[in-house]
Amino acid sequence: MNPILENKLKEMENANDYECWYLVKQPTEFDSLCYLVSFLKKYKNSGSNKSLQEYISDELYKLQTTKQTLKISDNHRALRVAAYFGLIIITSSQYSDAVITDTFEEITARCDGNYEETEKYSDIMQRQIEKMFISSSIDEEYKKIRQDFRLYPVMLLYKILIELGHSTGKYQVSMTEYRYLVATTKVFEDFLETLLLIKLFREESDAAARFKQYSDKFSNRMNLALKQLDTLIVDNNFISLKQDKIEEVAKKVFLFEQNPSTFCTKNYFKFLGSKYSLFELEKFEDNFISNSSTENNRNQIKNLSVAGDNILLYGVPGCGKSYKIEKQYYLWQG
Repeated sequence: MNPILENKLKEMENANDYECWYLVKQPTEFDSLCYLVSFLKKYKNSGSNKSLQEYISDELYKLQTTKQTLKISDNHRALRVAAYFGLIIITSSQYSDAVITDTFEEITARCDGNYEETEKYSDIMQRQIEKMFISSSIDEEYKKIRQDFRLYPVMLLYKILIELGHSTGKYQVSMTEYRYLVATTKVFEDFLETLLLIKLFREESDAAARFKQYSDKFSNRMNLALKQLDTLIVDNNFISLKQDKIEEVAKKVFLFEQNPSTFCTKNYFKFLGSKYSLFELEKFEDNFISNSSTENNRNQIKNLSVAGDNILLYGVPGCGKSYKIEKQYYLWQG
């Protein structure tokens, strides 16, 4: 096997479990999560003496008497996934303290609370999944197992698919390539290394079998979020870019890769829960600054936001640009 690919295998062997793009083991379907958030909102306004779990279970029972085909988990811990998608902002160890976001209210208005009608807010789903960042403090392991992951995973995946399409004519990766090579990429700037690994992987007849020995270690569930993107086709074998979405995705990648660090913000959780897309981050920051309550907050945000001067860091992949950004301009704690 090529020595570069062998090194990647050694990295797999030495890695921690779930040292990859990660979502907690709870339901990820937007409609299910929106219903859970709606129950949470009712609970916060009810003054009920029940526990949140009891309240959600009761509300779900009542809902399913009129919508019997709905399949919704009653586990309140799935609200952590809702936080990944920007439907709530978690403020403490108690989910009952979570803040309901503008994004959730926007979805509710679109579908009038019939969250199973996802076609009415599919563009919002795409916007929110594209804004997901690995790894922020929503992730309980962001300072441990995934401390080196600092990227928008969808943008990295888009970049990989576009480049593969341009070079091979097929805008797709196998699920094996995605799991072990793409979803273990830690920063956007390493996309060239990931593309090289995919090329070498495809040239080795036994590569798939050798990598799959680590299937339990890298069993990430991010693909369940990706399935809900209107830009992708995700099945058991491949992740492919839809033909009619190639131009749209290519434009997004072009904008993003001009300077990935531009898309950093200290106010990530408020941005995630807002109605702004990833490519409207500057508008969000301008609005956030204008609404700040004190001059001190205004100055602090001005110093850290992308609304001011950009800082360009040049260098080949792996030279430490992302490490410098993390240590000197660390903005991802929410």
